[in-house]
Amino acid sequence: MEWSLMNPIGLLETEMGFMANGIYFVSDECKETLQEMLQLLLTSDGADGQIRQKLGQQDIIRKDLLPLLMALEEDSELFHAAIELLSLLTQPLSLGQNSLQDGFEEQARSKAVLALLRQADDVCWSVEFFAKFKKEVMNRLERASDGVLNPLDCETINYCLLLIRNLFYFGETDRKEHINNFRLRMIFESGLDEMIMAVIRHHQKISFTVSVVQILSFLYKDNVKILLRSQQPMSPASSNVYSSEEQCLQAMANLGLNQLELGGPLSPDDIEDPTVQRRYITAIMDTMELNKPKVDEIGVCYSDVPGLRVAANGTDAARSDLVGQYLTDLAQKFLSDGYAGFIGDLLELTLSKNSRILDNSYLLWSISFFLRFARQQATPLSSLVKCVDGNLVSYLVYVAVDCCERQWSLQRQKQWCDFTQNKLHLTVLSLIQLFRLMLSATEDPECQHLITPTIKESLMGMTHLRDVFVLLLRQHRCPNQGVVYLRNLICANHHLLLILEQWGADKTMAGDFSMLEHVKKFATLEIMAKYGQALENFGQNENGLNECILTMMHHIAGDCNEPQCLMQLSIMRTFSNMLEQKHLLSSDFSDLIEYVLEQFMIFAEEKPMATAQMLFGIQGKESVKETGVWSSQEEEVLMSSILSLTESDNIIADLRDALLHSGFKRTEDEIEQFIKDSGWLVEDSMMDTMAPLGKENTLEEDEKMKIIDELSQVPEEDLIDHLVLRLKSSGHEQHITWLQENLFEAANAQNCVMANTIDLIREPVTRICAFRKKDIPLIFVTEEHEKICHNVYFFALLNTLDLKVGSSNEQFVFPRVPSDWSASDIIQKMKMLGPLPNEHSEVDRVEELAVRLSQATTTEREFPEFEPKQSSSVKEMKLPEKEWMSCVQEANKFQESQHLQLTMETN
Repeated sequence: MEWSLMNPIGLLETEMGFMANGIYFVSDECKETLQEMLQLLLTSDGADGQIRQKLGQQDIIRKDLLPLLMALEEDSELFHAAIELLSLLTQPLSLGQNSLQDGFEEQARSKAVLALLRQADDVCWSVEFFAKFKKEVMNRLERASDGVLNPLDCETINYCLLLIRNLFYFGETDRKEHINNFRLRMIFESGLDEMIMAVIRHHQKISFTVSVVQILSFLYKDNVKILLRSQQPMSPASSNVYSSEEQCLQAMANLGLNQLELGGPLSPDDIEDPTVQRRYITAIMDTMELNKPKVDEIGVCYSDVPGLRVAANGTDAARSDLVGQYLTDLAQKFLSDGYAGFIGDLLELTLSKNSRILDNSYLLWSISFFLRFARQQATPLSSLVKCVDGNLVSYLVYVAVDCCERQWSLQRQKQWCDFTQNKLHLTVLSLIQLFRLMLSATEDPECQHLITPTIKESLMGMTHLRDVFVLLLRQHRCPNQGVVYLRNLICANHHLLLILEQWGADKTMAGDFSMLEHVKKFATLEIMAKYGQALENFGQNENGLNECILTMMHHIAGDCNEPQCLMQLSIMRTFSNMLEQKHLLSSDFSDLIEYVLEQFMIFAEEKPMATAQMLFGIQGKESVKETGVWSSQEEEVLMSSILSLTESDNIIADLRDALLHSGFKRTEDEIEQFIKDSGWLVEDSMMDTMAPLGKENTLEEDEKMKIIDELSQVPEEDLIDHLVLRLKSSGHEQHITWLQENLFEAANAQNCVMANTIDLIREPVTRICAFRKKDIPLIFVTEEHEKICHNVYFFALLNTLDLKVGSSNEQFVFPRVPSDWSASDIIQKMKMLGPLPNEHSEVDRVEELAVRLSQATTTEREFPEFEPKQSSSVKEMKLPEKEWMSCVQEANKFQESQHLQLTMETN
């Protein structure tokens, strides 16, 4: 019978079954009817939801689907069809929305969908219904042959989980309130928690991971504060600090859940859509801002804070305690058996080609919340450490760098970036918990062996892992990112340094890593100012946070011999207050404060003006250091050379050569800075070739035109050599080496991708980008790396090498190695820059491997592919003037955007 042709929405009682004396009798044509209804729903529903409208009018969920599911016992195919139909009818509203719908169609469809959702919400929330679900799922798991589910049973379990997820989701979006304790109790009293654990433990669990993590998010996200506070009495001050972190955990759980409403993760276009922004920011800020206690409300009762819903009367409090115990028991079972494998599956799905169905917020939240809960509950480490591996850490570092770059770009364009900041904060929280887990395992004799030498060597070799905290601290902007994020960032870095210190004691693990050289990257006025900002409220900070801050300052002033980095007004004032208030400090920290104050007085007496400027951040630390002093002989050579070179086209380069000829080695930047500081030349013709005072690494338009003329006269085949020579003569040889090292890493990564040995890629960001076939970024970690991009010669070099360089209106900041370059192409680019920084044998090995892999891939191709495009090293000829004018125009755009960002931050 063609049900859909005869009567698309007929009397369903006569087709699916009927109810008599409280018993539902299934019709012989029920299966055919369900299949035809599914076909209609998927193909003929229309923009206005016509099929859904009529099904809702027939009250199909209450009258047929629910009784049918409760009545079925042995018919797997019929149960599958019925649960599939019910899960489709309860999909969130916007999963079927189309931007091309007109207002009338959208309104009609919304009305139909909401009617069905309300039917399901009214009748499906019952212990009996969920118990039936548990029975059906458990039966399918138990009868699986050799533990392998057949495709039909696997789909059925997934539809059951999707239905539960849909019911949870509608419960929030329709009533605009948190799921109440009564409904949460239904989940546990019906045994669904046992079903969830059985699914998580099944070896085919990856098939259900998406639905399970969404359900777990719904269960726990509104109870973060209760679960994380239940056994930790805190002082009001520390309570306020932790509440902000917990609110971040609660809010970020909403990020993934809101993907259901939007129909998938945000795309770059979505980010720019004001409507989407409002929907996201509302969901996030409801918990991030509105629930945040004000300073004068720290002692407020939690029942008065929206979103926590802790009732004051005894009955509701007891019910809340019962739900909290249910959630605690489930979390303990989950953490003890299944968590590590679950995180691995979640990571695999997040990195897969189908990652659009699963936002990475789920992974970040699952790590940050559950590992912190496990630490509070003293869960055995043996069941948790297994989740730690190089790929997981690499992905977290990749997300941190990606969010930092995206936020950097959005701020530069004056765009909304709260969504990116919240995800970045959650990433930092995830790294904290992983570091704490690794530290605990390292210190536990029974779990030390679980952190294998392979894992240690992998993490010790990750330069990006160490440097990401330098980058994030440098890019921290207050008040946009907030002090809570800064505190978490400092704590995460401290825990990582502890790990590196412990593992680095084994020289076989440490390799060429030097802790002192790494810590020196933090010895800047900029980064120490961030540490000083976090220390200002030392009385309210936890002792652990103050210890993290002062330990870093101790190393900066002592091991690095850079006490002047701490001679900033805010830090000096904080030190003075700590001594006056006799704050509890160890002897080492007391000595640190006294030493810095004593050194400040010495510097102030010797160089009062320079010290005052440094105190207010006007001048860099180099003005106070005694290194790099010019001798009288150097000054004489410089003065005599200047008098004889007044007509020189490039006087700075000629002065450098004159000094070198006399036995003194100085870079062009040092010479230029000395001439400015000495005031020898003011309004002189030489100043045309020098950068304006106070604008480092920037050039006026007339000088840029001179560079264009200079480069236009260089033959194209000699252009790279000329640019490299100019950079090296200006003291930028280390940046050329840095560029070559990044290119070598990218070439090695391309080989690993072709050989299917991704785990051998050392650097996290390179590993993830190569695996996902994305362009590989060259990350500006330190201030020197960032400044070199302002150098027109370096910018021109990147363009000449055909690297991707972002402009001010693009979504990326870091230059990128194109993903379609082969390892051989990259090695050739690397060789163009001069002598290789690596051993020749290592570079030759990578190049030979690239050739072998390329030949093997070509041989194995079953079908011919398009001809490869012309090598990027053989470029189409252009007029030099046009080419370099375009290059400088791009540089100008970048300079203007940086200047605009600096102006905004200053204001």
